Amino acid sequence: MSRRKTKAGRLGVVSICALLLVLMAVSIMACTNGRRDHDTDVNAAMTIDFGENGMIRSGTEHATFQVEEGQKGILSFDISRVSGRLDIDVCRLGKEDDPDYTGRELDSASFDVIVEHPGEYKVCFTAAEFVGDYEISWKAEENVDN
Repeated sequence: MSRRKTKAGRLGVVSICALLLVLMAVSIMACTNGRRDHDTDVNAAMTIDFGENGMIRSGTEHATFQVEEGQKGILSFDISRVSGRLDIDVCRLGKEDDPDYTGRELDSASFDVIVEHPGEYKVCFTAAEFVGDYEISWKAEENVDN
């Protein structure tokens, strides 16, 4: 008696392979997303799905950065948006009502945000059905204006 693979059986194997590839891609991106030149704390409550145009992110993710006395922090953002919404807020902890930067419904762009006061800063990414990618890099420089 010969065994024949049914269409449902083949779909099950394909689904398992696709799931494994998705998990591998998510773990690789989680390890490489957002180059940072200094120690940071990263937290995420982001859901990730996959659509025909790529990864779809919804939720929030944030990172914190420390600016020391006599320094300024330079946050460099690189956004590549296909669709959906991406908002970014940068604020000093304890001063959330007075953000240093607020960007809403951001499109593809590369830009810097400079923070000049010492303290811990929080960068919050809020995505809604966002398809594309974003990256942040961080560096501190001596603040010659002080």
